[in-house]
Amino acid sequence: MPPHDPPELVVSAELDLLVPRNAHGTLAEGVVDVLTGIDGVLEVDEPTITGVVPRLNDLQVAVTARPTISVGCCDDPEAAASDLLAAGFGVQRVDVERTGERTRRRVRQ
Repeated sequence: MPPHDPPELVVSAELDLLVPRNAHGTLAEGVVDVLTGIDGVLEVDEPTITGVVPRLNDLQVAVTARPTISVGCCDDPEAAASDLLAAGFGVQRVDVERTGERTRRRVRQ
C-alpha cells in the first residue's frame, strides 16, 4: 500500500517578518519567498502587506497571508502550523487561524 501524503492545512496568518532589502521583485514577492523558504510551507496566496518598517539591512513587514502548510498527523494542526511558521528564518510574530484542509498534495511549479 503506498504511503499517504500528509494533510495540508490552509491557514490565515498575520505575521511580522524580515524581508532582505536586496530581494528581487516586489515586496509581496519577497514576502512569498521568505514564507516558501520555510520547510513545510507548500505555497502562499497573494499576501496583503499592512505595514513596513525600514531597517539597516532588511525591511520589517507586517503581512496577512494564506499559506498552505504540510502539517503531518498531529492532535492540534493549528498549533503545528503556528510553530512551523514561527520557526522560519526572519519570522518575528505569528497569529494563525485555520481556514481549510486539503488531503491531496499539490505539485509546486
